[in-house]
Amino acid sequence: MQCEKGVENLVLLATCKPWSVPRAIEELGDALYAYDREVCIEVDEAYPLLYVYSSLLKPGRVFALIVQEPPAYVERIIPVDMIYDTIISNENDIEVFATKVTEFVKAKGIDSVNLEAKKRNYYIKISRDNKSLTNLISKIIASKGIQVLRRSSNALRIEDSKHGIVIGLITGGSDRLRYWRLKRLNT
Repeated sequence: MQCEKGVENLVLLATCKPWSVPRAIEELGDALYAYDREVCIEVDEAYPLLYVYSSLLKPGRVFALIVQEPPAYVERIIPVDMIYDTIISNENDIEVFATKVTEFVKAKGIDSVNLEAKKRNYYIKISRDNKSLTNLISKIIASKGIQVLRRSSNALRIEDSKHGIVIGLITGGSDRLRYWRLKRLNT
C-alpha cells in the first residue's frame, strides 16, 4: 500500500514476522481507525517494517492506543519522536549522532534509558551488528551523562528506516507489552 503522507506525518514504526504482515496491518488499523480515519500503513517489503502515518495523532498517543490492547502479531512498536536523516558511515558519524540523541533525551528530562539500536543499511552503513552498534551508542551516551541501564523504566529505541534513523523514547516502562497484558488481567 502506498501512502500519500509525508515523512512529517510518520508517527509510528512497527515490526512483525514476515508471515504476519497482513494481520499486523489489520491490528494497527483496527486500533487507530476510530481516532483517525485517514491513518495509513505502509509496508517495507525488504524488512517486515510497518510505517504508520497520521495527520491527526501524535506519536505518543498512537503508541498508547496500540499498547492499550496489546497486539498479537505486531512485535516492536516505536513512536517516531525524532528522525535523524544523515547517513552514518563511520565512527565519527556515530559520535555526532549519539550527541544529538543525548541532547534529545536530556531535553525530555530523563537521566536513564534502556537502549536498543537496529540497523537495516538504509542510513546506518557501518559494519557492525545490532549488538555492537547498541553497545557503542550506549558507551557514547553514558559518557555524556545519560545512564544506560538494562532495567531502566525508560526505553530509547533507534531504528534504521527508509525515512532516516528513527529515535523513539518510551517512558515509564510502557514498551513492555507483558506489563499491559498483566495490568488488564489485574495481576
